[in-house]
Amino acid sequence: MGVKPTQIELHIEEVVLTGADPSARYAVTEALHSHLAALFASEPPSLTESVAVDRLDMGNMRVPMQAAPQALGAEIARSVHSGIIK
Repeated sequence: MGVKPTQIELHIEEVVLTGADPSARYAVTEALHSHLAALFASEPPSLTESVAVDRLDMGNMRVPMQAAPQALGAEIARSVHSGIIK
């Protein structure tokens, strides 16, 4: 049976966003951080030990080109969260 962690440390080295507006990178990053924090607070993974994931391939995400940076960051956060808690 897994235990809910009291602390989660997540290091994301790189996020590749082909076709995204480079000037929106800070807004996307801020949205990614805040949404990940909220998602892991509401639904933390059940872990019996530390887990290291070298690469999380989320495949192709379908986000409209005109989507706000906050929407893009939130979508990335949902994908990362679901990839880790499975």
